Parts: sequence; structure tokens; C-alpha cells
Amino acid sequence: MRIKNDTVIITVAIIKGGSGKTTTAMALAELLHKRGEQVTVLDSDNTGGATMWEMYVEQENRRRKTENPDAEDYHLGFPVVQTNEAVLNNPELIREKYSGWVIIDTPPSDAGVVQAAINAGDVVIIPCQPSVSDLTHAGRTYAAARNGIVLLTRVKPRTKLARNSISELDEEGIARFETVITEREAIKNMYGTTEIDNKEYSSVVHELIDYLTAINLVEE
Repeated sequence: MRIKNDTVIITVAIIKGGSGKTTTAMALAELLHKRGEQVTVLDSDNTGGATMWEMYVEQENRRRKTENPDAEDYHLGFPVVQTNEAVLNNPELIREKYSGWVIIDTPPSDAGVVQAAINAGDVVIIPCQPSVSDLTHAGRTYAAARNGIVLLTRVKPRTKLARNSISELDEEGIARFETVITEREAIKNMYGTTEIDNKEYSSVVHELIDYLTAINLVEE
């Protein structure tokens, strides 16, 4: 796969907490890395969710090495770099500094940072739970994005709420991933690990690449 302009910026954003932004950013980053792609995660969340994820992985690596010096290295396949609004307001500098895939994780409530990240993104992935509140916030985020796509997360399959959420997005003409991320313990347990071999997020990666190909940002 070839990125047309050397760097593609994917922003993961919604002005609301609890919808799975950090999990989505880190899962996509690790799965892209496993496909052989060069990836950098920019953590603009003041709670440092992605940064803490990386710290937990490094802590586990040290524990394993203490128990067995010959243990295999245990690391994420990509760097996590803390960033801020000033950097996000200069996307060309981001493109000069980082090649490949740049995935921006965002805070839930800092409107200035979130808007800067949205403006910087070639594509904005909008994680959204199937709830009235989340759908409202997702619609606002989508309206502010250049190429927005909603990703339904924490979905309980075969429920009326899930079906209604999909129908509402489609009726409003809001682009969405066909894949949904279901509510499962295995996804919650990914935090702070490299164990991200998740079929649903793998399917999201395939859809994302197809979308980027369709808008002429990558070639497979």
C-alpha cells in the first residue's frame, strides 16, 4: 500500500467521553503496524490515555525482563507522542515530521484541541455509542469534519437501540462503518497491552483503507 502524499492523518474524535476514542486509535495503530505500515499516535488528550497505554506496556516489558532476562521484547509497534493545540494547528509541520500513518487521539471536552485535530485530519473517525446523547454529539462532530465517518462502539447486538441508531445515521446521510464494535470484556481488556488481534477492528481497518483508496489518498 502506498500513501499518495507520504503522510495520512486520521483523527479520532467526538466531543464526549466514554465512546472508545483511545481504544479505537490504539487498536487501529497496532493493526496497521501489523500490516507493515509505519504509524505514529499523537496523544492530544490531557488525560493522556494513549500515553498511559504505552507506559503500561513498557511496565509489563520490564516485569517480564525481570522475571526472565531472555524474554521476548514486549512493546507497541509504534511511538505515542504527546501533542497540543499549537502543533495540531500546523498540520503541514506534522506531515514534515512524520511519514506514514498519523493517528490523533483527542480529549472529550477541550473544544479548541478537538477542532484543531479535526481540521488537521484527512479523515475523522467518530466513535459513537448507540445512544441519543452520543448520536447528537456525533452529528455535530460529523458536521465539523471534512471527511467524517461514524464508528458505532459498545454496541449490544440485536437490540432495538442498535438498529435504531444505524437507521438514524443512514436517514441523516451520515457516513458510517458497516462494522460495529460490540460491547465485550475482551475489548476493555486490551487497554495497556499489545493484544489487539480483534476481528471487528481488523474489519474497520479494511473499510478505512477502502475509503482512503476511494478518496485517492492511498493506493493498494
